[in-house]
Amino acid sequence: ILREITLKKLANEAKIDEELLRSKLVKLEKPKTEVKKRKVLNYDKYEKAQRNLIFYMLHSTEVIKKYIKKVIFLPNDTYRALANKIRYFYEEHNNKFDVADFYTAITNSNNEKILSLLNEILNMELNLEINQMEIDDYFKVITEFNIKSEVKRIDDELKQNIDINLKKEKLKKIVELKLRGEKND
Repeated sequence: ILREITLKKLANEAKIDEELLRSKLVKLEKPKTEVKKRKVLNYDKYEKAQRNLIFYMLHSTEVIKKYIKKVIFLPNDTYRALANKIRYFYEEHNNKFDVADFYTAITNSNNEKILSLLNEILNMELNLEINQMEIDDYFKVITEFNIKSEVKRIDDELKQNIDINLKKEKLKKIVELKLRGEKND
């Protein structure tokens, strides 16, 4: 309605044919583009924890400091590489972090895999307000995954080994890991 009123008013004031204005307007209008549906990806809790932790590292130096202090091992190679790049960028820039400068550095590195992951994580719609309990939970979940993986690896070695003494050592190691996991709870 507003467009029609504006067209009539403009045609009267400029003494131009209303149909001529309408035809010019149609040429200027952008064609409607199809709205792309976001692909919904389902991540398990371990991958969500890694992604969310990196998201908050990109938005808070406090989370970067905590990551450095905890010296946590991210199970996914690409996530680990991105988190380490964030860490080293932070350390190289006198314990300061700017997302735009970091993005430029990653873009200039020509590492498409890391850049793609960085874009995905930057486009996540998480609350920018940092909740320390939530951050601690991400660390716990990642640590839990690491412990489970190590227990599984040792268990697989036990199945392949015949030496009784070596089996005892491995079982002790499993018990230690499980106890450490319970301490994190």
